[in-house]
Amino acid sequence: MNRKLIVAIAVIAIFIIIFANVYLEVKAIRSIKIEIYDVKVKQIAPNILIEIKVRIYNQEVRKIDDLKGDFEIYILNVPTGEIEFGEVDIPPHSYKNVSMPLVLRYRDISEGVVEAIKRMDFNMSIKGTVEGRVFFGLLKYEEPVEAKWSIE
Repeated sequence: MNRKLIVAIAVIAIFIIIFANVYLEVKAIRSIKIEIYDVKVKQIAPNILIEIKVRIYNQEVRKIDDLKGDFEIYILNVPTGEIEFGEVDIPPHSYKNVSMPLVLRYRDISEGVVEAIKRMDFNMSIKGTVEGRVFFGLLKYEEPVEAKWSIE
C-alpha cells in the first residue's frame, strides 16, 4: 500500500511540475512587450526600403524559446505591408533588439503618405502576433501584440 501511495504522490508531483513549467512559459509569452525604437529609410528607388527596429521585452522569470513574430504595418492607420522575424530566444528579465526590413511599393503606400502630408504627422504601428514554444518546445503559443512609433 505504501508503494502505491508513493507512486501516486510522485505522479502527482510530476504533473504539478510540468503544469507549473508550462504556465510560466505561457505567462512569459503573454507578458511580451514590443517597442519600435527606430525607423530608417534605407532606399528610395525603385521601392522604398525601411528598416524597422523593435525591442522585445521579457519581464518574466522564464526564458522564451524560438519566439517568432508576424505583423501588419500601418502608416497613419493605413495598412501598407507585412513584416516578420523568426526564432529569437529571450532570457528572463531582459530584451532583444530585432531589425526587420520592410519593402514598400509606391502604389501600396500612397494613401498613407498623402495623409501624413495633410496632417504634417507621421506615425507607424505594427499589429500582429508573437508565437513561442512551450512544454519543452513541443507546443506553440500565440499572443497578439501591438506597437506604435511616431516622429516627435
